Amino acid sequence: MPTDNTLWIPPLSPKDQKKINNHYRELFKWTGFSGKALWDWLQLLAALAIPVIIAAGTLWFSVQQNEASAQIAQDQQQETALQTYLDRMSDLLLNNKLYESQPGAEIRDVARARTLTVLL
Repeated sequence: MPTDNTLWIPPLSPKDQKKINNHYRELFKWTGFSGKALWDWLQLLAALAIPVIIAAGTLWFSVQQNEASAQIAQDQQQETALQTYLDRMSDLLLNNKLYESQPGAEIRDVARARTLTVLL
């Protein structure tokens, strides 16, 4: 007495196997891919892969361009802030006599505030 609970199915005859294969071929005949060889499937995959690769490459290039543009904009903003700071400090030194001011003078507080602001 076998203790295995699996159901034994007899092997199909070649005639029955052919019927089943023909049934599946007829079932998927409307797709146009029944009876196609591996080479046909590979050609289809290659034709579908080309637009996907082009789209991925375009997306990658666009992201790289956006990052470069953002970096350039940030560099320009920092350059502008530094140039403005230098202009204002020159004005304080030459026109408002920052170099002659006493410790605790209001002009020194202004210069210190501008320096700390531009450093941030």
